[in-house]
Amino acid sequence: MATHGYSIQAVVNSGQMPPWPANPDFRHFRGELVLSDDELQKINDWVDAGMVEGDPYQIPPVPVFPEGSQLGIPDTVYTWEAPFDIAGNNINTYRNMVIPVGLSEDRFIRGIEFRPELTGHIHHADFYLDTSGIAKLLDNLDPGVGFNPNTAPFWFPVADVLLNWSPGMNPNMWPPGMGKRLPANSHIVVDIHYAPTDSPLTDFSAINIFFTNDSIREIGMRDLIFDVGNYSPKIPKDQITTFYGQRELTKDISLMAVSPHMHLLGDSMISYAVTLEHDTIPIVAVDYDFNWQYMYTCQYLVKIPTGSIIYTESTFNNTSNNPDNPNNPPENVFWVGRTEDEMNILFSQELDYMPGDEYFLLDSSLLVPTGTSGNSSSLLPPLSLFPNPATDVVKILLHQPGIDEIQFRLRDLSGRFIMEFTREPHKLSLVQFTFSVKQLQPGMYFLDAIAPGLRQSLPLMIN
Repeated sequence: MATHGYSIQAVVNSGQMPPWPANPDFRHFRGELVLSDDELQKINDWVDAGMVEGDPYQIPPVPVFPEGSQLGIPDTVYTWEAPFDIAGNNINTYRNMVIPVGLSEDRFIRGIEFRPELTGHIHHADFYLDTSGIAKLLDNLDPGVGFNPNTAPFWFPVADVLLNWSPGMNPNMWPPGMGKRLPANSHIVVDIHYAPTDSPLTDFSAINIFFTNDSIREIGMRDLIFDVGNYSPKIPKDQITTFYGQRELTKDISLMAVSPHMHLLGDSMISYAVTLEHDTIPIVAVDYDFNWQYMYTCQYLVKIPTGSIIYTESTFNNTSNNPDNPNNPPENVFWVGRTEDEMNILFSQELDYMPGDEYFLLDSSLLVPTGTSGNSSSLLPPLSLFPNPATDVVKILLHQPGIDEIQFRLRDLSGRFIMEFTREPHKLSLVQFTFSVKQLQPGMYFLDAIAPGLRQSLPLMIN
């Protein structure tokens, strides 16, 4: 590491590393790759002091990276019907792979993971569901594996979106009680874009699926904003141009995650919502980097009420000062799917709003209090439930001291409140409450805890 010390110092001080295009001052997200001032100072002090080796006995073990999955052992693995050959002709290759799900009844999935075989050659992959059988018909009409979407005589009706993937995105394992429906007798259609290559390649990527037998709230995948004016606008050469988009909400939503998507001319994107009461809800602001695209997961579910308008402002740099500009000299660029063309999309994962969603925690790092004293309880979340699943009685363990009163509300998956009660912890460091669940029907519930400095939603399964 010391041999790269000066390089490390340079890239962290410039903000180039760690790669995190989102502005943390606009909105925080789960798993932020952002160094604190103290962490930056430690790196600078170490380099300036000559990069002296620390205690070798405190070196952490070499990490063991999982094979086949980052999420665990999948319940099923889907692949193309056969390996797909890519000609090494230095042009973009577009293909829609059609995969039968092979289910006789609907199943719910709690996680999906794309395992690209050609990690450096796939520009993006979008996963759709087709319940009509038309995608398979198009596959049969086109020789080879899958079909070419650019020459298909017609299009298949998309029943739902499973996943939007681009390099750098982490796999999706959704919170308890949330997921996607995988319909029986349907097909997964993978709209995949292979980047140009001068060498013939073969791709046989895989999709890991993780099922759940629990009832779930379905997560909607959509283009939160997709404003390209029917593909007619152009980004003029030698100019920096900003495009504006908006979407009016006709219902309350709970926003889980967003992913800005542009191409090589993309410079920045900012998105925010304005409510009917003229309150502004920040969504995301990025200094866009085509090489580092993320699905940014919110720390809590973010309620955006009906009637709100979601705005985007997307800026593109089509000048010779943009080192990523694919054209030298710059040329007029249009909205198309190729890498050298452009896109202007803000993908989202969202749910229909349910009361209490705004307290649903998605980022477990928020559960670790700052300024720990060394007590093992300081590493625990503020609240935990035991047993879970439960049948008769549930114990609530409160690990956060200094709370005078805490309110609990139990709700079912429809958002209906089942019970509500208040407890006074008496400022002890570890407090235990109990409540009966004998009268409840089996299923998934959520226990909301509300107190000054504490808002947490815990999933609870009743057997």
